[in-house]
Amino acid sequence: MAYTPLQLANTFISRYGKEAGIDHMKLQKLAYYAYGWWIAYQPEPLLNESPQVWEYGPVFYSLFKVLTGSRNLPIHEPQKALPFDETPPVISKNQKVFNFLDWVWNQYGLFTGMELSAQTHADGTPWKQIAVSHNFKVPSHYPIPDKLMKEFFLKEGEKLKPALAHA
Repeated sequence: MAYTPLQLANTFISRYGKEAGIDHMKLQKLAYYAYGWWIAYQPEPLLNESPQVWEYGPVFYSLFKVLTGSRNLPIHEPQKALPFDETPPVISKNQKVFNFLDWVWNQYGLFTGMELSAQTHADGTPWKQIAVSHNFKVPSHYPIPDKLMKEFFLKEGEKLKPALAHA
């Protein structure tokens, strides 16, 4: 089952951000990393939406629409997609996904949204490859192709293998 970016963000908030909160940018980048790592190693999609190439990095449009009002303030509670929704959507009772999100959090949770954004702008990243190929004038709502995400995160995974072998 593919989840919405909001379900993923709300799950990060409910599992790791109740006290300190997690800002919008960090949630966007955590969703990006979760999407990339998942698509590299799993046959079925984690999310029902691809990240898009925006001026300041990869963004999930539907998540942007919901969280844009929070600006850069910490978000402490799961958010509703619409004001009249009864409860905020979260991922429930999927241990495989929870274990995976724990791994993503352990890899990226200590970074700020700005630090994660800088990482997504590094040379060779999917966002940077597309931005450069369009001379940094990417059309609105331009998705990052899954093939590019998968290739990048598989290479990142290869870099982790030697470190894991010595652990």
